[in-house]
Amino acid sequence: MTDEQHPRRRRRDTVLDPQFIRDLRGLALAELRSRRKLAEEEEAELSYVRRLLQSRLDVIDSELQRRRQSTQGGQIVADVVAVLTAETTDEPRHVAPSLDPSPIAQQRRAVERLLADPALSYVTVLSTDDLAVAREQVNTSEQEVSSQRLAVQAIVDSLTDELMQRYRNRQATIDTLLT
Repeated sequence: MTDEQHPRRRRRDTVLDPQFIRDLRGLALAELRSRRKLAEEEEAELSYVRRLLQSRLDVIDSELQRRRQSTQGGQIVADVVAVLTAETTDEPRHVAPSLDPSPIAQQRRAVERLLADPALSYVTVLSTDDLAVAREQVNTSEQEVSSQRLAVQAIVDSLTDELMQRYRNRQATIDTLLT
């Protein structure tokens, strides 16, 4: 059940389909690894989209906070830069160092939705009510992506557990990685 077998389905739909992890013990080792790689790639993409949404929330929150505190206009740019350059302490859970999110072209719909919302570009000119509405919409999207990401992480865990079990039972060896 790879993307090649379902060319019209999004990778996310393929990975989240219950059939994707059904009867893992019956899968060939190569297919098990292929599915885990596919799930890891989807987790990397969801993590990327989630970070974009969280950045948008940070910018909106920063503007709302500035308005509450009546910060002078000259401080806005410094505040936004500080929000966007703050270091995160969250370590990615499953993202291997060699996995990058898929190119923007493959994420077109999600990125277009993110960029279509003018809140990021016009936070200083939107009304406080409009900012609150935009924040709620972005927050809802972030929660949906986070939920999907958790589901994909559970799938990666299941696939990894099966691989580890095969190594423990010597059904798979390091030599099989090289073939």
